[in-house]
Formats: sequence, structure tokens, C-alpha cells
Amino acid sequence: MSAVQDFPIDDAGNPVGCEEDVLAARWAAMHQAADAIAKMLGQSGAGSERAMSLYPVGLPGGDLAELEEATGDLHAMMEQGLYAILRARENGAEAKVAAKTLLTRFENRRRALLSQEREQADLAA
Repeated sequence: MSAVQDFPIDDAGNPVGCEEDVLAARWAAMHQAADAIAKMLGQSGAGSERAMSLYPVGLPGGDLAELEEATGDLHAMMEQGLYAILRARENGAEAKVAAKTLLTRFENRRRALLSQEREQADLAA
């Protein structure tokens, strides 16, 4: 038995559904990082602002390339920001201001991304 997940394949032998799974995993990881930052700041990790959703896979007919780019930018911001915060703390620096800024930027960009997708879905309906 393999620990690697088997993905369904199409008639040509190409994996099907992998893009959505990667986007969902990236989306969940960003929210887990945001929760960790919130807890570091003494805030509750759970809440409507940081609620995980199936956003990338829940959009009907969404353009995967656009979703990949948008979530990729947000993911890179979180990854680099969290790394910098952890390095600063490791070296004895107080990183609460940076952590709060990163969390605020993440929430603002995520909110803008979600509202943009909602507007596009409304226009398509």
C-alpha cells in the first residue's frame, strides 16, 4: 500500500483533479499560517475572517490559471512573511508589528480576492 495518493486519470493517462487539490491545499495552508500568526499575537485563530473554505475548488467554471496565479501570489506573501517573522523571533527580535501587518495584508488581499470572484460569478449568472 502506497502513502502517495492516487489521482484519477483521463483517457490519455493524465492526472485529473490535481490542480484543484493543489489549490485547496495551498488555500488551507495559508489559513493555517494565518491562524498561527493570530495565535502568536494573542488573538483567537478561529473566526469568520480566517475561516477555511473550499474556495479554489468551489468556483464553478473557474479559470484554474487565474486561480493558480492569484493564490500563488498570496501564498508567496504568506510564506516569505512567516519565514521572516520566525527568523526575527529566532534571533531575539520582537516581531509582533510585522506579524500584525502580515496578518492584516493577508486578510485584506484574501477579502479582495474573494469579492472579485464573487463579482465575476454574479456577472456570469
